[in-house]
Amino acid sequence: MSFLTPLSLVALALTSANTHQPARVRVDSARREVVITAGPYYLPAAPARSREMDMDMEYEPEDLLVDQFSWPLTTWVRGFRLEIVDGAGRPLPRGLMHHMSMMDFDRREVVYPIVERLLGAGRETGDVVFPRTVGIPLAAGHRMGLYIMWDNQTGTDVPAAYLRLSLPWISPHQVPKPVVALPFLVDVNFVFGGANSYAIPPGRSTRSYDFSVPLAGHLLAAGGHLHDYGAGLRLEDARSGKTLVRIRPKRAPDGRVLGMSRQLFGTHGRGPLLRTGRTYRLVAEYDNPTGAPVAHVMGSIAGLFVPDDVGRLPALDPDDPAYRADAAWLARINGANAGAAGAAGAAGAGTGATEHHHDHD
Repeated sequence: MSFLTPLSLVALALTSANTHQPARVRVDSARREVVITAGPYYLPAAPARSREMDMDMEYEPEDLLVDQFSWPLTTWVRGFRLEIVDGAGRPLPRGLMHHMSMMDFDRREVVYPIVERLLGAGRETGDVVFPRTVGIPLAAGHRMGLYIMWDNQTGTDVPAAYLRLSLPWISPHQVPKPVVALPFLVDVNFVFGGANSYAIPPGRSTRSYDFSVPLAGHLLAAGGHLHDYGAGLRLEDARSGKTLVRIRPKRAPDGRVLGMSRQLFGTHGRGPLLRTGRTYRLVAEYDNPTGAPVAHVMGSIAGLFVPDDVGRLPALDPDDPAYRADAAWLARINGANAGAAGAAGAAGAGTGATEHHHDHD
């Protein structure tokens, strides 16, 4: 028999109160931004954390579908700015959001044979905007999906929260054209079709994941995501043991993660080269001082990958078991929270309303 914990009740309240919230997609040509706004969301206060709750392995909050929509223009995007605001546009704590992600259903990941995670942010992640010399290519009509996981730890209910996501884009007339980059994501516990979180024992521990890349290229930038008690992330050449990237958290004295360092290799050269046929390893380190296991931690690295030849990126394969598992997970989220059956493999375009304000290019 399973029991509903206070955190489970909060998850149920979020799911029932925050069913499909259509996003408003606005193209601001004057500022060269695509602005996505969704809400309002009612965010009940989560109960205070306790060791017993941390040990509750049955509780696993899920992402909520914000919306699916068609990308409105052919261009390159160069990062994002994210805000959580109230109905009057006043800032709300960014920590109300555990994490968010934006999917491109028409392109695959570099490392994984699943739909691309175009961008993502955790509560400890700051805004990311690249210079105009670097951009991620996006074609008009690509099917996008925006997801968010709320986690209101403020102790007070928030009656109406809005997500506002601004994506700067590069003029198609820019000369020279920007360097083409692709999102790069590796997780130490990536589960196709399931939760990526895992439990850590007391004391110091590590978890690692080995991977390869289907096309060669350089890492231009890298950041990371860790939960509380996270001690660091490192990317290694598995054969030589050489550390290619090291990401360190900024922590409070009690072990809470307040932020993550970033590596910007493009300012000092081309960055670490990742070759095909070579095995690489991501390692997540935790240092848990509580004396008891802690559930639901994560460890991932995300950044920009500049391929030697972007044409060598494999196409999505709907028959790949990993793709099918990932698509089923997205369909479950979409069906539970949006009342819609479409997901990564759906044939139709999105449902978000799109506004165009073309002042000039």
